Amino acid sequence: MELSHPRVVVLRGDGMGPELCDQALETLETLCALYGFSCQVAVHPCGAQYWQEHGEEYPPEAWDDCQAADAILFGGVGLPGVLSPSGDLAGVKLVFQLRRALGLYANVRPVEAWERVPGLPHPPGRVKLHLVREMTEGLYSRIGGRLAHPGGGELAMDLRVVSSAAVERIARFAFRLAAALEGEHAREVTCVDKSNVLEGCRLFRATVRRVAEEFPHLGLKFAYVDNFALDVLRQPWAYSVCVTSNAFGDILADMLAFLEGGAGVACSGTFGDERALFEPLHGPLPAQKGKGTANPVAIHRCLAMLLEWLGRRCGEETMLEASRALLTALREVMRTGTLLTTDLGGRSTTAVVCGAIRRALWGAPRSNP
Repeated sequence: MELSHPRVVVLRGDGMGPELCDQALETLETLCALYGFSCQVAVHPCGAQYWQEHGEEYPPEAWDDCQAADAILFGGVGLPGVLSPSGDLAGVKLVFQLRRALGLYANVRPVEAWERVPGLPHPPGRVKLHLVREMTEGLYSRIGGRLAHPGGGELAMDLRVVSSAAVERIARFAFRLAAALEGEHAREVTCVDKSNVLEGCRLFRATVRRVAEEFPHLGLKFAYVDNFALDVLRQPWAYSVCVTSNAFGDILADMLAFLEGGAGVACSGTFGDERALFEPLHGPLPAQKGKGTANPVAIHRCLAMLLEWLGRRCGEETMLEASRALLTALREVMRTGTLLTTDLGGRSTTAVVCGAIRRALWGAPRSNP
């Protein structure tokens, strides 16, 4: 599909979200100038603070723009103690609405350790894997509630939903991702479940096994989620693409940031067939608002993912080149060992690190100057 000017929506969110999104936008402008492509960009507020001020989680025009967008960069929502009438964190409703309305079903967490990040448990070259999480069902189907218990007190229920149709879809996504990755080790998928106990996981495993028959050139292995959680931290090089259900994936996505140096460098993308949303793992970071100390690496990795997605979808090589250049610039900045924010034990500010990233981009060789 060719799009001359893909549409990008930036939802600035809460806490440090607006500041980090603004930095990513400045980097996007740099990349557009360097590599000769353009995007239609719309920027909107959203989240808990907007809800406090307006009684809604986002302005109507933001929803309209998201419906028409090709990709969304999301700063994260939520502020401590700010709840909607439903009891959820204010702003969270927007997340679920976007997933449903835009058909976003596959969350991908690229996990990669980079040089000179302090405290890494393994050498950087030994950590590179992808966690693929089903996003539409499971424990987060939001079916449940509270009842009065016959014996006194209350009874709370959260219904876990697993359908073969949703599992087939996420399994094919995982196998296609494995097929597209480079290297012999990449050509394998691990199904992570709890099928020794849970019926939904038995269906999940059986369905993944059936889909694997469509990809005979790719390997398939299985792991129980509790054993996997230990083993992937001990020997991450044993895994490439790991596919799992919604709640398991939510927990594992955060846990795997341990291999990268923390949430400040961890990115994610949630994909549908036509659209995608990209969000740093760390969320809005409300405690760091206004301090200028948040790590901008995660939001820039999200920007690189966004450009790769658009480049492949649009058939635009300049966007793919820009995505690769941004990742290279990030690695160069991290490799210095001196341009680290406080979460990584350094003293650099958000602005200083972002300035270094953009200087590295200007100095990079380009095929389309």
